[in-house]
Amino acid sequence: MVKKVLIRPKAFAEKDNDEESLREYMKRTADEAFVENLPMDALKELPSWYKYAFGMIGYMIALGTMLYFTYTLFQQQTNKSFIALSYDDGDCEPVPTIMTGDFIASYRGMWEGQRGFVYSEALYSMTLTGYEGSMEDYVNKLNGIEKQLQIVADGAVHRDAGENLLYWMTWSVNVGLDYFEMTGDPTSILNREYFYGTLAGIAGECQAEPEARFTVATAEMELFFQKDRFDQLEYCTAAATPAWMGWVERFMKNNFIIKIDAWQAMVAIAVMKKYVVFLNSKVVFMDDGAACVMCYLKVNLGEMQMNLLQPVQGTEKVLHFHNETLYLVEVFDFRYPGMLPLSCISTDQNLRNMRFRACLLRQGDTYMLPVMNHFGTARDFPEPCNCSNGDFHNRECHNLDLMVSVLFYNLPPYDTDIVNNSQPQAANNSLYALLTLLESDTYRNINRNAYNISFAACRFNQWTDPVWRNTSYEFCNLAEYGTCSMIMYNPYDRRSRTVSPFYYQVPSIACADSFMTPNWAALTNTPPAPLHERYLQCTVPWYEAIFEAQGIASGNAALAVPLIMGGLLPFLFLYMQQTGNNPPKPEYSEEELTNASRAHALYMLRVRDKKTRGFVQNSVLMQTARELMNVSGQEVAFSDSDDESDEELEEGVDDEEESHDEEKDAGWRGPVATAIRTRLNKNRHSSEQGVELSHQLKPTITPGLTRIRGVIVLNGFKHLSSKFSRRRRLHDCVTLTDLKGVLEKLNDLFEKALSVRGRNGSGASFRNALHEALYLKNVKLDEIYAGQSKEDARECFKILQQVMRMHACLEFDRALQGITAAVGKYAAYNLGGRVLTMENVMDVAVLNSSPFVLGFDAPK
Repeated sequence: MVKKVLIRPKAFAEKDNDEESLREYMKRTADEAFVENLPMDALKELPSWYKYAFGMIGYMIALGTMLYFTYTLFQQQTNKSFIALSYDDGDCEPVPTIMTGDFIASYRGMWEGQRGFVYSEALYSMTLTGYEGSMEDYVNKLNGIEKQLQIVADGAVHRDAGENLLYWMTWSVNVGLDYFEMTGDPTSILNREYFYGTLAGIAGECQAEPEARFTVATAEMELFFQKDRFDQLEYCTAAATPAWMGWVERFMKNNFIIKIDAWQAMVAIAVMKKYVVFLNSKVVFMDDGAACVMCYLKVNLGEMQMNLLQPVQGTEKVLHFHNETLYLVEVFDFRYPGMLPLSCISTDQNLRNMRFRACLLRQGDTYMLPVMNHFGTARDFPEPCNCSNGDFHNRECHNLDLMVSVLFYNLPPYDTDIVNNSQPQAANNSLYALLTLLESDTYRNINRNAYNISFAACRFNQWTDPVWRNTSYEFCNLAEYGTCSMIMYNPYDRRSRTVSPFYYQVPSIACADSFMTPNWAALTNTPPAPLHERYLQCTVPWYEAIFEAQGIASGNAALAVPLIMGGLLPFLFLYMQQTGNNPPKPEYSEEELTNASRAHALYMLRVRDKKTRGFVQNSVLMQTARELMNVSGQEVAFSDSDDESDEELEEGVDDEEESHDEEKDAGWRGPVATAIRTRLNKNRHSSEQGVELSHQLKPTITPGLTRIRGVIVLNGFKHLSSKFSRRRRLHDCVTLTDLKGVLEKLNDLFEKALSVRGRNGSGASFRNALHEALYLKNVKLDEIYAGQSKEDARECFKILQQVMRMHACLEFDRALQGITAAVGKYAAYNLGGRVLTMENVMDVAVLNSSPFVLGFDAPK
């Protein structure tokens, strides 16, 4: 008996005690790191010089690519902004709110919508269009407005009620699309308790008894005449000609109506008085109380981008007046929707840089010059209010008692058709007469001189002295054009001093500051709406941007460098081919080398753990295993596999050491059987059987098979273990059903054994099938065939034929196809004491032969 010796081998090699120097260690480590981190695996396979040369090129490309991506991504990260709620999320700053709308402020320094705001105290109106800015910008904006407002307030103590009300209606500070103004409105100031109007000339007032009224919805001052009565009165026809002033019989019949747009008149007066002058896209404010002639608005407000007066496209006309080229264009104030356009005269063709010499109204085809004065201190004689004379204390000077008038010349209209055809214009027309009047004196003097004739018109038919009237009309008496006429409207209120749609009451209109509030600081410190959103606009900090850019750049470089190097490899190959240094063709592929290395490593581990199943006798791996065992100083003794049936084999083969694991690779040629190393007596089975098999057939799995008359009985062996007899008691198969059940079970077991062939644990499956094959030795063929259909018996032999084919395939390590032709004469089964070869079983199953005629009886 040979005992198994399982001793774990020592290490395959002794540790080298030689130690590296620091220089050698650093050199080796640097070389390994250089090769290991090459940006492309193909570079590692190059010859030494090329590997290092092109490796450096690869590293430089990788470094340059990564630096490029790092820089560009860093710029993108630092320039990219995102929304956050906390300052801890990055370099954050508030997001300005885009403010658009009209905001009203009260005398108490409160904006509309704030607690305590009262509409009847609304003093200012601020219109913002797309405004966004910080608190500092807002404070600077309000401080600049305050300085300009203070100029108006300081001059208010020197102005009468008419001048101050004109500021209430037209004054504004413009910054781009934003403007700040008073809440005064012509529709509120001119809508009085009484409203009177008349037409006057140098001879006297028109006696046609017109009807005057003010329409709030359209801001129109209207004067109604009966046309037939108008034509019968000399003073009326001398002052105006209805056909030249828009009267058309077809539409107006007997109604002669003169309409003056209040917004149009107030804006024209403001422009003519140069309260607001547009110059080089900037706003210029002029005031009697100001020290400078022209004060540019530059105080933290920037330059203006849009004028209040906007030109109407397509209305430009060229004038030739006194050998001077002028430009006539219609404009409107966008603050007053529905306002009729003004006809303004400019010396500059560029609409954005127009400096207006005059802005006129037009009634029909007649051009008119608007003027406005306060009624004065007395009821019966013309005496304007004068602040330097102490008229602040005169109640009459604070009444809303205005005289809004228009001056015109009763002359043929300006011929627009001639202008469009660029033909010479007749000098005797109403437009040229007004231009000549404006050349003769300043507008302020003309407005002041118009006070007397406006007063006389208000005191209808009371001031009829020809000398006084000639003197009063002398300022507009032109030699070429004659004397001017006037249309006068007089709104009057003795109770209310409201100036805005919100009914703000001005306590003192004349010779007093009604513009500045003592609570201006509250407006400056509190914006009308939040300047910032509730969220923040953040950017990535520079250090985080570097880390993110470097991480992304590394990924981009890892993708780009192989592509670049892949494009250079063909040129590298051509260079190596030209220099005769092209690398040899690999003898084996990387996959083959890897598989061989893995197989070698697997066998080495099996040798280490004494698991030698699957080793082919006299193979390279077997020789290597022996050499490794010899080197380790151990006895060369191979243990069996760790299959679950090892214990069962010990008793059945008299302490033999066997290995029943088989390994089959479909890709190899010829059988790959597992070598069974046993220590049996050489002549043991020969003496028992007395017959030797031909060299053509040798069983490779099960030792000790019975050999009779030159055939091998596949189920002719002893019980594999005493445990088998204890677990399963053999019984006789007395019915065809019993036999069929045994054969079907055998068929399943051998199919399973065949499916796991060559794998770990396949020996256990094969032995389980062998155990079941022992049942066939106890079949009672005579009892089964008695009274049974031969057809049913043939079905059983067909199953037996398939079982024997699979059994022989496994036992002799052959392919299933062609197994009957190869071993059909030598492989047999003991079926109820009758030895039948594979060919005998096939004859019974196919040719319906008798099993009692074929084969031979097994020895007892």
